[in-house]
Amino acid sequence: MARVNLLEGKESSVIVKLATPMVLGLLSVIGVSLVDAYFVGKIGTNELVAFGFIFPVMFTFNGVILGIGSGASTRVAKAVGSGNILQAKRILTDALLLGVSLVIVLSVIGKLTIDPVFTMLGATHETLPLIRDFMHIWYSGAVLVTFPMISVAVLVAIGNTQVSSRLQMSVMLGNIIFDPIFAFGFLFIPAMGFCGIAVAMLISRIFVLFYALYVLIKKEKMVTFERLTIGRLLLSWKDILYIGLPNAGTNIIMPVGFGIITRMAAGFGKEAVAAIAVAERVETIAQIILLALANSMGAFVGQNSGAGNVQRIRTGTRKVMQFSFYWGGIMLVGLYFFADRLILLFNTDPKVIEIFTSYFHIMAFGYVMVGNIFIVQSILNAFIMPFHASMLMITRIFILYVPFAIMLSSVMGINGIFCAGLIANVLTGFVSIIVFRRQSKKVFSAMQ
Repeated sequence: MARVNLLEGKESSVIVKLATPMVLGLLSVIGVSLVDAYFVGKIGTNELVAFGFIFPVMFTFNGVILGIGSGASTRVAKAVGSGNILQAKRILTDALLLGVSLVIVLSVIGKLTIDPVFTMLGATHETLPLIRDFMHIWYSGAVLVTFPMISVAVLVAIGNTQVSSRLQMSVMLGNIIFDPIFAFGFLFIPAMGFCGIAVAMLISRIFVLFYALYVLIKKEKMVTFERLTIGRLLLSWKDILYIGLPNAGTNIIMPVGFGIITRMAAGFGKEAVAAIAVAERVETIAQIILLALANSMGAFVGQNSGAGNVQRIRTGTRKVMQFSFYWGGIMLVGLYFFADRLILLFNTDPKVIEIFTSYFHIMAFGYVMVGNIFIVQSILNAFIMPFHASMLMITRIFILYVPFAIMLSSVMGINGIFCAGLIANVLTGFVSIIVFRRQSKKVFSAMQ
């Protein structure tokens, strides 16, 4: 398979080879939600509202699986770097067993609590029946999501980002094909409406599941049941969850924090909510390259720390952080000067245009520091310091962003929220650099 050798070659070239396929993969992740939302919108307004309630629950569910994947990928990368391939295989196999076991338990709990959970979230008598039917189907096949998501993370850890990205793109392609077939009917398949979207999700995951298993078992030969005992399995699960649980927590608290910000913005009118919703999506797409680099650094640092390559980690980190700064500058210039034209692609409401433009005229000045946050978080996980990584995100959202937004919005209006975001990004960026320098000294000292 097309693995990238992370232990040899020019650091910048290796990281670029690793990150480039991941850009398409990450874009596909964004594309999946857009495709689903598009076809749900074609079914009806109530269905689209119901999907709005479902999305955060699915996001939380997936966040737990991603946490397990991050724990597995970190451990696998270090094992591969140290040359212990059998251990890497055992970690992946144990992670898949952990993921399946946990998802089965969560799915049963989820099925039993559909009504109270979604009622608490604000679902009404019009949307709750739609949600109930959809989630019964989705929970029944949620285990299918486990294998591909963990596989994607581990394939990155071993340097095979090409296949990792293909798996992510396959999910989007599957949704594009199956969403309209099961929602609106085709040949002998009856129209299932909103429930058809849930069925389409599961059908597409079945194909991706077989592809993932084929790659891991047949091509990469990364699955093994050698030395499988209950004692070793539980110990392995403990090691995976040591990294996985803090990352899962981070995956969950992030949307919670941004949900609070959105709720605050709602006080300034529906135009503010619309403008911020579009701005955050544009911002995410602009940051895709930084996210790909951050994910690549987890694998790069993980393998090289396992191999004891201190200087290689230092050089690679320095070059990636420099690029992050330059890319942040490009984002600053592009979004600051073209925001008022960019919003016209999405909305022509004068108030939305004004707020959207203000967002980037303020927030854009923090983009030169944002990449450092993503990169350092990934490196800290590779250093087996998951709680340090999680604290960076907690600091950014709950210690800086939300409190400053509360204070400044009362004085500056909606622009106060944007200023709070700028402050949070810049200060957390500086804190990230400080934390990295301090912790890397400890890690490098232990490695030498």
